[in-house]
Amino acid sequence: MSGVINIPQAAAISTKCTKNAFQSRFPKLANGVSTKWDAMKQFLNSDSYATSLGVTGAAMYDLRMLITTGTERLNASPFVEMSAGGQADGMTFLLTQITPTLPFALTAAERTVIMSPPLLDSEIYNG
Repeated sequence: MSGVINIPQAAAISTKCTKNAFQSRFPKLANGVSTKWDAMKQFLNSDSYATSLGVTGAAMYDLRMLITTGTERLNASPFVEMSAGGQADGMTFLLTQITPTLPFALTAAERTVIMSPPLLDSEIYNG
């Protein structure tokens, strides 16, 4: 007997999420298919959709710039970092700060669900 005790190490919990899985964590809209992420992307890409939401002119430009900054930070990495201070944290916080009547605004409770660990095996980035 050597006196050495082998203690099993806990498995590391991954905080690297695939982009698709992160987007799928967003709450579904009333149609049951689209998510708040989809509505946000539609807002960025369609002036008529933005106008239908009552966002026009400088307000539309400012909000689109803010959202684009967040999405570009997500696009700069092959995965979405889900830990505190990571891209997901920043993006979901941003979406809790916008006008609550917009269909892609997140409530604090929705943000908590999106950010809640652990990631499912199918959500983990393995690149």
